[in-house]
Order: sequence, then structure tokens, then C-alpha cells
Amino acid sequence: MIEQYKQEFFQEARELLESAADGVLKLEADPDNSDLINSVFRAIHTIKGSAGTFELDAVSGFTHHLEGLMNALRDQQIHLTPDMTDAILAGIDHIGRMIAAHETGEEIAGDAALETHFRSFFDESTDDKTGSGGVPSASCGQSVPASSESATPAGRLVFSGSDHDLPASVTDALEQAAAQGQTVCRIDLLYTSELLENGYDPCIFLRNLKDAVMVYHAVTDAESVPALNDFEPLSLYLKPTVYVATGLSLQEIKNLCFDESLLDICELTRESVTSSTNFCVTPEAIQEFIEGATEMIESAEQAVMIYETRGSPDALKEIFRIVHNIKGDSDFVGFSDLSAFCHAVESMLEKLRKGSLARSSDIVDNILKSIDYIRQCVCALANGQPPPTLPLLYSALKRYETANADTCPDGGFHPTLLPELPENMRDVYTEQIRQYRKIFVTAMKTLPMGPSSLNAIGRSLDGIIRASGVVGHGALQALAQQARTVLQQNTKTGNSQGDAEFKSCLEKLIAYIVGLEAEPKRLGEILIEDGKIAEKDLEDALSRQKPIGQMLLDEGKITEADLTVALEKQELMEMGRQARPEEPGDATIRTMRVDERKIEKFSNTVGEMLIARNTYAYLIGQLEQGGCDIRGTVKALKDNLHLFSRLSNDIHHGVIELRMIPIRGIFQKFTRVVRDISRKQRKMIELMTDGEDIEIDKKVADVLSDPLVHLIRNACDHGIETPIERKKANKAEKGALLLRASREGSNIMIRIIDDGRGVNRQRLFEKARDSGIPVTSVDAPGLLDLIFMPGLSTAAEITDVSGRGVGMDVVKTTVESLGGTARVMSDPGKGTEITLSIPTAMGIDTVLFVEAAGRSYAIPINYIVETVKIPTERFRRAGSHVIFHYRGEVLTAQYLEELLNGDLRGNWRNHFFAARSPGDVPVVILKTTRGKHGVVIDRLDKNMEIAIKPAPDVLSELDIISGVSITGDGRVLLVLNPERMLQHY
Repeated sequence: MIEQYKQEFFQEARELLESAADGVLKLEADPDNSDLINSVFRAIHTIKGSAGTFELDAVSGFTHHLEGLMNALRDQQIHLTPDMTDAILAGIDHIGRMIAAHETGEEIAGDAALETHFRSFFDESTDDKTGSGGVPSASCGQSVPASSESATPAGRLVFSGSDHDLPASVTDALEQAAAQGQTVCRIDLLYTSELLENGYDPCIFLRNLKDAVMVYHAVTDAESVPALNDFEPLSLYLKPTVYVATGLSLQEIKNLCFDESLLDICELTRESVTSSTNFCVTPEAIQEFIEGATEMIESAEQAVMIYETRGSPDALKEIFRIVHNIKGDSDFVGFSDLSAFCHAVESMLEKLRKGSLARSSDIVDNILKSIDYIRQCVCALANGQPPPTLPLLYSALKRYETANADTCPDGGFHPTLLPELPENMRDVYTEQIRQYRKIFVTAMKTLPMGPSSLNAIGRSLDGIIRASGVVGHGALQALAQQARTVLQQNTKTGNSQGDAEFKSCLEKLIAYIVGLEAEPKRLGEILIEDGKIAEKDLEDALSRQKPIGQMLLDEGKITEADLTVALEKQELMEMGRQARPEEPGDATIRTMRVDERKIEKFSNTVGEMLIARNTYAYLIGQLEQGGCDIRGTVKALKDNLHLFSRLSNDIHHGVIELRMIPIRGIFQKFTRVVRDISRKQRKMIELMTDGEDIEIDKKVADVLSDPLVHLIRNACDHGIETPIERKKANKAEKGALLLRASREGSNIMIRIIDDGRGVNRQRLFEKARDSGIPVTSVDAPGLLDLIFMPGLSTAAEITDVSGRGVGMDVVKTTVESLGGTARVMSDPGKGTEITLSIPTAMGIDTVLFVEAAGRSYAIPINYIVETVKIPTERFRRAGSHVIFHYRGEVLTAQYLEELLNGDLRGNWRNHFFAARSPGDVPVVILKTTRGKHGVVIDRLDKNMEIAIKPAPDVLSELDIISGVSITGDGRVLLVLNPERMLQHY
């Protein structure tokens, strides 16, 4: 894999060298053009950093000297001369030769004479203060010594917002490093407590970063760390902002992190002291920023409209992404005020995303006002005008930056989004919560509550705590736990005064559950429901132009406490509403990379189609004019029809090929996952992959990614043992984890194989029996499949990384939604193998048309072993089954129509043997994960490729149907799922 990336570097380096040489030639005619100088410098700097990444030390070292010369030019310490131009071009040529040699497996050393020649141009100007190559050295984490005034660059770094609070020693060190060509940037870490719980430690990135930088300074808010009594080990309190100066490029910094989206990197660029824009930014870059920001602002406004009407979490994410991008882009072009403003907006949006801030009309107004200010800034930049001053809104937004991002009202929780759950689990969970709410409402109608009511409420609270814990709904769990604690305290102490506090807890819980079911109620509705006001009071208040709560308070209709409680309930309802599943209708833009060869092949086919179309036009014109050979023209039309058929088939397959991507893209992400888990748990695990070149439909790949992550984590966490345990079991200390992909027919088989402890069948049997699942014995064939049931785990404890059985039902549900299957095999003490069988492509399949009881059906061809006609006398009774001999095997037979109707009483069997007459019976031999089976039909038809669409809602509950298609005569054709159809045999 490293070799592949190295080849990509070689290609990129050649392009950069060509660009640099062209820039140098242009510089000769315009030697003071700072944009050209910066362009050449960036190309040389990028090659140096990338060469160092691949340990091409000779290339990196030689390029370092050329970079020093370009840096002196960029800082105006020297001016370009013809002799200098020759030296730079010679250096570029030598770098090209060095890279060409590495491509062939050879190596060329740097040119010492050229290196000396580079230094000779600026040694006198700098008095050799920068040392060899123009770059002084500094140890990691130390400040760079200040140089003399003569070496001070013409421009300074752009600092904005909180950057101004940095110590002078740090800013001086960063300034000096920037003058020497180092990349200087500010890095904000976007890690969350959830990621920390899943084993993704930000300290790993910080350590790797610190080892690769020249200057390192971290800023954290130590006051956010609570006292030891309140400290949660798996909560992330410190969220540092790190300032670094390094020879790495921005992409190389991102590569140090397992997911670059967890880093917000802003490069601190240099600007002229008298200029308001970045000295290094070209007019083209500024124009690109204006165009990009204009498009993003329009998209943000549309997303705000969706968020206001639906409360869509996806729309909120889109707004956050846009503001985040504008923040980074504006900082790059030197628009520091706009960047600081966007950062403040981002803080407010982050609180909305986490659920610690409820959506309201005022919040939406602030978002829209923020977008308006961003638009004003972009328009001012486009018109060459100074940017508008920061609005008063900025001060209001700043409070979200200083507030603890993880702090939420009412106990410090935030809602988990229910859309993350499988639909079947979500429906069961919400229905269960709805029933508990009814119990609370009924019990509260009779006050004071008697012992039986309190016992019922206590059991209901326990049920909510358990159910919300299983699905990870922390918000509801915290509210229920709060009410349960108050109830227990009242029961122990017999404190009747605590009834009011308990009632308040229940009202909050009910309000939140109401938000899960319906839109949040208006303030007036809540006050009427609580009996604080009458409907007439509400109507009177609505007739005046003041906030309802304030008017009712002024008139003495309600107290301050009543208003506070009602507003709190309304906010809880909104937080519950935000946890609801997303309503359909949001448009999602998705992109994918396509191999150029596939596009070229597809374009050629389309070109042939156009030629065939023109041929049709010509032939039809011949017929219209008359006087031609009718028979010959008709023959030509038929030939052209065959050509059209072939081309349409090629286009059909071409579209499928465009959607196909190597499964390598999925496999690559697991290297970091395995590494982080092994380091966290002090295990030695080697991940091996096989079949990375197998191609799979991109949509399938996207859906399959998360289940595979879960399976890999399970294998590392609960499958593979620690080195000590493996040594006791006479195994190698390093565990092996194999991720293999292979093609079998039209399916992709993905196997996750580990050599760990395997599944404990005895423990699984006991867990299943305790859960009320009917199991016969420890050796039952289907016992291992129970790990795919919700909540059934063989793990002694659920770790922060995974829990086998917790989430495995999601894996199976996801795989089956793709039309695939999941199987598990395990040998205690030796390991576990989980096999996923996934269709290669979605939407297109080759099927066999069959008829049964006068109806037509389609069976996917990849399930069919053979179609045969068997004489009736070869069928025999075997208890409740019909059997027959097939190529040395005994298979069962069942009539297709009975399978589809679920009628397994044997009506067809009895009729078949009673009215048996000589002749052959058409049978389709099917093969599923449960073996071979014979399906009797009335008539065999043709096989062909069809476009399969998802089953309509009225048929969605029938798992024996995988989809539908439309036949040539307009009829709807049901496509069967043999795996499900034969699951009981």
C-alpha cells in the first residue's frame, strides 16, 4: 500500500516540478511578482515534505537547500538575477532526476556544488545568520531563537480572536519559524467524549504531532476539569488549541489523526504590515473564496429553513459544516474578523447539535442574522470595500464560546438521536416509552398517590432506565434516574413533603416523552394543561403584542415560578423532539470518484449509440422517400435493432461499472482502528487483508462500512486475548485478524476471522435461556446465530470499545437490508469467523421467470443450481416431507405457491400423491445457506436481466420478497428471496 502512495507522490512531484519550472521562467520576465515566487516556493516545499514522509532523505535534503533560496527570495532578502534563475532551474532538473531514479529503484545523491551555489546567493545578505540552508534548528517544543533585525520578514503572521492572548515568546517563535519556511498553524481538536469512550484517544495525535514539530504550544481551559468527586474518567474535559510550526504540510498533519474531520486546522499565514489581506494569497484565491462562500451562503439559508420547520438534525449539520468551512476559508484570505465571527456562530451551533441548547425562534433568528452578516462581508470583499464592523450579535454569540460545550440543562445530559437505531428496535422502544407515559399520567390524576400507584411508577421508571440504557438514550435515562432517586429517598424517609419534588420530576419526564411523540406544545397550552390559566386568559393575552408569558405574569394570572416551570417543560419537549427520527425529504448530495478508463469506455459506447440512432434516421428517411429495396431496408432495420440491443446492454453494464469501487477503500480504515484498540488494551494484534481489489457497489460499500467497524472492534476487544492469556493457551503472543473479500457468483463474501478465544457456547446458552429464548442444547446448530439478537451478549462486561451482542443485531439488520446474509462460526479457544454475503451490485440482477398457480415470479439466478424435470414416480413421502433423489443426494421438495402462502399443512403433498399421473415435474434446485432444496413449479420460463426496485410499502413486511420489477407488458413482477422463503426447512 505504501508503494502505491509513493507512486502517486512521484506523479504529483513531476507535476509540481513542471509548475515550478514554468513559474521560474515567468519570474525572469517579472522578477518582483510575489505570487509567482510564492507559487514556486509552495511547490518546492510540498516536494520536500512529501519526500521526507516516504524516507527519500536525499531528495528531501537537497530540496531543503533550494527551499532556503526560494524563502530568501520570498522575504525580499535577495532579488532574482539571471544567474540565480539558472541555478534554480538546475536544482529543479536535479530533483527531477533524483525522483526518476527512485521510480526505477535506484538512487541519486544531492548535488553538493549546487547546494553551495544556492547558499552563495544569500549568505552575504543574511550574514549567514540562518546557517546551512537558511533554516536554523530548534528542539521540539522549544522556542526558536530570535534572529537579528536584518532577518525579520517583510510581513507578519495573521493572528485573530484568542490568538492575541498568546505569550510574546510563543508569537516570536512562530514568526521566526514562518520566516524560515515552516508551516505555522492553529489546530482545534474536535474530539468528543463519545469518541474517547470508543477508544479514540486525542493524546495519541498530540504526541505524534509534538514529535514532528519545531514549535509546539498548547492552550487549554483547566477550569473545565471538575473536582475529583465529580470527575468522569471517560468524559473529555480538556479541548486544547495547539499552535505549531513544522515542516509538515497541512495534509501530513491531518494524516497523523485517524479521522481528519476531527481536526480544525487553520494555517497562520503572513501578511504585509500595511495590508489587510494575506500577503501570500493570490487574487485568484480570493475570488475563489468569494464564489465558494456565495454558494455556501445560499445553501445555508435553505438548510436554516428546513431546520426551522422540521428541526432536522441533518439540516443543522449542514449549517454547521458551511459555517465551519467559511471560517477556515476566511482565515486563509486574511479575513480575521469574519473568521472570529464564524467561530462564535459555530459554538452556538455545536450546542444545538449536542442538545444542550433547544431550538427556538430566537435561535433561528440569530442564525439567519449571522448568515446575513457573512453575506455582507463577502459582498464587501467582492466590491473591494472594507468589511463591515462586527455586529452587536457577535457579543451575544461569544457567550457560547466561553460556556462549557458539554454542559446541558437538567443534569448535564444531551439527547441521543433515535434515528441511529434500527427501525424495528426504534418502534418497539418508542411504543414502550409511550406506555410508560400513560402509566405516569394516569397515576398523577389521583393525588396523593397510594402505595400501589407508587410501586407501578417505580417499576415503570426502572423499565425506562433499562430500555434507554440499551439504546443509549442518555437524556431520557437521566430524567428517569432523577425521578427514581427522589422516589427512593421519599420511601426511605417517609417524607410527604417530597411529593411535590417527585411530581415535578415526573412532569419533566412526561414533557420530554411528549416531545418524542409530537411537536412541542406552546407555552399557553402548557399553562392551561397545568391548570394555571383558563382558555379565556390565553385568548386575552394573544390579543396583545407581548410575549404570552410576560403578559400573564404582569396581570398576575401566573407566578414567576409557574412561568419558569412551563418554559422548562417546553424546552424539554423540544429536546425530546430533536431526538426523534428525521422526516424524509432532505436532499443529500453525494459524490464518488470514478476511474477514468471506465468513463472513457462508457463514452465510447454512447458514441456508438448515437451512430446507431443516426442510422435509424437514415433508414426511415429511405422508407419515406420510397423507391428503395423494402426488404433490404427492413433487414437493415432489424440488424440495427440488434446493434441497439447490444449497445443498450453495454450501457447498462457500463452504468453498473461506474458505481463499482474497490473494497480497498473500506478495508483501509481498519488499520488505524485495530492499532488504537490494541494500544489501548495492551494487546498485540496483526491485521491482514485479502481481496482488496474486489469491486463493490458504492452504495453497498457506504452502508456496509459501519457494521464492519463494529465487527472489527468486537474481534479485537472480546475475541483476541491479551499476550499473557494467549501465552497460557499456547498461542503466539500476537493475535491475528484476517479481513478477506472474495467473489462467489454475484455475491461478495466478506469474512472477519480472528484466532481468539471464540464464542463461549455455554455462556451464550445460559444467557439465551435466561432471556426466555427457546434453545434446546449447547450444541444446537443455530445457537451461535443468537449473538445477532438485540441485547444478547456473552461478554462478562460491556467495555468502552464494544460488546459482542450489543449492536450485532444492527449488523444483521443492515446486511439483510442489502439482500445479504450474516453467519457466524466459532471454535472455542481457536477463534471466530463471521461471514457476510453481500450482493455485488444493487438494483440489477439476472433472474429466472417461473409460474405457479397461474402467477409469474422471478428467482435470482445466483440462488439456482439447476432446473430439472423429474418423473413423478421418483418422488417419495418422508413423514411430513416430499423427497427425491438428485445427483446422489436426497432433497426435500415443496410447491412454490404453498411456500409463498405460508400453507405448510401438506395440502399440495396429499393432492400430488393422490392425483399423481405419469409425466415430468419441473423443479428448480435452489441453494441457500441452509443447503439445497427442490421447489416445484408449474412452468419454466426464460431467464433475463431486470431492474429491481424496492418492494412497495404494502409488501415491505414480506421478507420473502426482495423487490419488484415491471415486465414488458406492464405487469408487476415479484422477485423472490429464497433465503427467507426456505428459512424454515
